Amino acid sequence: MIYDGRTVEIVLPWVHLSFADPSTRTVVHDAPETAAIEGERSEGVRIAIAIDGALVETRRFAWPTWDEAPPTTERLKDGAAAFFAALADP
Repeated sequence: MIYDGRTVEIVLPWVHLSFADPSTRTVVHDAPETAAIEGERSEGVRIAIAIDGALVETRRFAWPTWDEAPPTTERLKDGAAAFFAALADP
């Protein structure tokens, strides 16, 4: 979470929001009456915060769906050197 005095930026992995497939906005919907784990299309996400007993909600945010992943650039994460060093240490 990043707060610059006016804006709060929260970065969460899709799975922490129960999204099984963000490209179609499909969330995990585990109906207790069935053995299978189903998916259901979400209309988007919003944030709700309780402040002094009052509920404050953002507007719903929905993103365009996609059929093909956007171009990416492969990179090593910041902790990769420490990970590789630990593997090399007998």
